Amino acid sequence: MAVDSHVAVGGKDAMRLLARLVACAIGLGAVQAAVAGCSDFAHFDVVGESGYSCFDAGGGKVDLFLDKSAGQGQISLLRIVTSNGPRIGNIYINNQDAVYDFVVELIGATVDEAPASIDLIQGFGRTNVALTLDTSGDVGTISRIRELYDSNIRGNVTGNIELQTQGNVQPGGANIPRMTNCAITGDLEGNLVVAPFGLPSEPTLRGIAPPVYGIVQRVTIGGRLGTLARGSVVNVPGFIRDLQVGELDARMSGGQGRLVLAGLDVTRETGGSGDVNAAIRCYGLSVPSVAPNVIHIAGALRADVVIDRSVTNSASGTEIAIGSLEGNLIIGAGVPFDAAWLGDVAVGGEVLAGPRYPNTSASLGGGAVGLVPFELHEADCWPEPGTVLSSSPREIRVAHYGPVTFDARLLDARMPVVFEMQSLAGGSWVVVDRRAYRADVSRHANRVVRITPLVELPSGFIYRVRPNDVGLSALRCDIPGPVQPLVAPYAYTFVIDADAPPIGGGVRSAR
Repeated sequence: MAVDSHVAVGGKDAMRLLARLVACAIGLGAVQAAVAGCSDFAHFDVVGESGYSCFDAGGGKVDLFLDKSAGQGQISLLRIVTSNGPRIGNIYINNQDAVYDFVVELIGATVDEAPASIDLIQGFGRTNVALTLDTSGDVGTISRIRELYDSNIRGNVTGNIELQTQGNVQPGGANIPRMTNCAITGDLEGNLVVAPFGLPSEPTLRGIAPPVYGIVQRVTIGGRLGTLARGSVVNVPGFIRDLQVGELDARMSGGQGRLVLAGLDVTRETGGSGDVNAAIRCYGLSVPSVAPNVIHIAGALRADVVIDRSVTNSASGTEIAIGSLEGNLIIGAGVPFDAAWLGDVAVGGEVLAGPRYPNTSASLGGGAVGLVPFELHEADCWPEPGTVLSSSPREIRVAHYGPVTFDARLLDARMPVVFEMQSLAGGSWVVVDRRAYRADVSRHANRVVRITPLVELPSGFIYRVRPNDVGLSALRCDIPGPVQPLVAPYAYTFVIDADAPPIGGGVRSAR
């Protein structure tokens, strides 16, 4: 027996009556398992286009079972309006119709009468469920719902938001998962997944827009998105447009697909730190010509941001604005590594003159912005290119605009750099004996190759460092993905001349 969704439900007695009426319809074992720990439960079997129901939990905790049967031939709407701010346990939403949506609205008669808490909202059966939610407190997990829209959660989401669909999902189609026009006052502590189940792996050619399997649009999270200790992720294989968060602590990417980032604002205006503490990987940036600041980070970028394609659209204003840069911003990390850096990137209010900007990493906060393949970052090298030293240095630092790596596992492998010397009197370049120095990537700054002389380097020579481009130990860009390209070619030189004055007393160029 089913309950007409137009019936108003109020109080425990009515809920017990409903439970007796529908127990046989939904399976007594399922009911007993689902209501464990709750005072009561209510069941709504939606028949017809729309329903309006109101319930009062009477101070107890209630589970809700929301059903739409198959074969109705239309979209069904169930609107539940709460009073007295009930505490809700689990909400199970079952759409058995493979064609038409089940639209559920759960709101309060007033803001104060909205649900005070919800432990779980979970879809089962078909996943074509659209949900509008208004609460005055926390929500646990939202799972197996296709769409969350026009929602306001005045508290935290202590678990995950997983908006997913199954079956035949067409890229950009009406049945792709999406989260639109939503606000969370506090934190979203778990994952944010807006992606179909079993997403197909489709290679995307450069210059062609990636397939859209998920959309996040006009979403505000006042506190943290994700928890570092949980290893939280944001998985959106499609577009993120206008996402505002107080702090980003979840790794953001498109999962099996590609993420196009068309508006990320990590702000301090909602009380958060404005920091990004977890990595971001996106296919590209997309923005209308009148809307600058595709990525805006008010605080510190403490992780890496990797962009596969170009940063362009400089006519729109600053494309990327970062308060303080402690991590790496990597541009053009996708094959075939022919991207361009044309759009403005600002750090601390100063626009960098990329891709070979003269600013030191220390002046930016310790990080760097680099276009793949990474070039030599002259301002961060020590000694500066062309410097004349009066004695052998204890360490040589060869810096790049992005992180670098080489295969150091082979004990007899070649060094990541070629270290050469030439007499000031002229002659050919001679390779410095490998036993005379050690070369490795700095643990504290993975953009820097450190060369440590093990003996005194002789005076009267020009010294030249070039990246090794041969073999497993070749110096490569340390970027995610199956291909790590060689760094850009360069020749970094300095001079050791015992007759030269000390640095600061008149250094001459060795260029």
